[in-house]
Amino acid sequence: MAPATNLPNHLPEALGDDVLKRLAEREAQGRTDDLESMAGLLEVPRDRLARAIEQLARDGWVVRAGSHHELTTVGRTRGRHLLRSHRLLETRFARESGLAPEKWHARADRAEHALSPAEANTLADHLGNPRFDPHGDPIPDRDGNFSTEEAPTLLDWSEAEPAMIVHLEDEPAALYAAVHRVGLAPGMVVRAVRRHPDRVELEVDGRWLALSPAEAELVHVAPTAAERSSVSRRRLADLPPGGIAVIAGLSPVIRGRARQRLLDLGLVPGTRIGREFTAALRSPIAFRVRGTLVALRREQTEQVLIEAKA
Repeated sequence: MAPATNLPNHLPEALGDDVLKRLAEREAQGRTDDLESMAGLLEVPRDRLARAIEQLARDGWVVRAGSHHELTTVGRTRGRHLLRSHRLLETRFARESGLAPEKWHARADRAEHALSPAEANTLADHLGNPRFDPHGDPIPDRDGNFSTEEAPTLLDWSEAEPAMIVHLEDEPAALYAAVHRVGLAPGMVVRAVRRHPDRVELEVDGRWLALSPAEAELVHVAPTAAERSSVSRRRLADLPPGGIAVIAGLSPVIRGRARQRLLDLGLVPGTRIGREFTAALRSPIAFRVRGTLVALRREQTEQVLIEAKA
């Protein structure tokens, strides 16, 4: 990201940074927040937020525009840098840390303020310059540019039309944790949706899962390629004894060292796998992969996807 010119004498405090980051995201979406909605989102008292915004205005990061505030050039640069840093940090935590997914956001919130643009670029290079974070949010590039196209949620999607999950909102944290516990992640194909007054059911990887309407509103989807929706995926856990299948891949939910462990065992797309036997306590389960017996815990078999033509 190009360095800003005429920087104020000092950087904002943490709450001021949070405001700049939020304004940068909403500006890119062509939207604005009033004081009440931003206070609710940032979970701070309204009067404290008002004082933080007044300080940002005095320091030259924002300017008043009618009933709301807009970013100055330096404010925009800072806000987009914070967005970039936050989403790169979440990507690193997802791939390398072993942190629970519901903790990525809070940890990135604390660390983003100290990351310089040069350090963010180094981190991006280390991660392979990803375009999206683990939730499906676009990561601003070095110049601060990123896509802002919004996708509909499961509440708005046609029940009969297959879709791909492209984004999971990570706030509120409790709702995001519930969605993750169900086993959803960007990249998964939803083959069908059934909406009821008290729940939303969706078919993913051969199983019907249920979300509350509030949880379903966090799941954003988009059309999926015909060839992907024509292939029915199941979990390896559902393969019966003596059954043989072809590995379609690993669930996007599994990340970091746990994912690498399964890949090291030879569980890569296109590999034939056969179920041999199960231990007396139903775990581990023995599978034959490329002529070798591999023992997997039952929870691991939930993260391996197998294919069957629909």
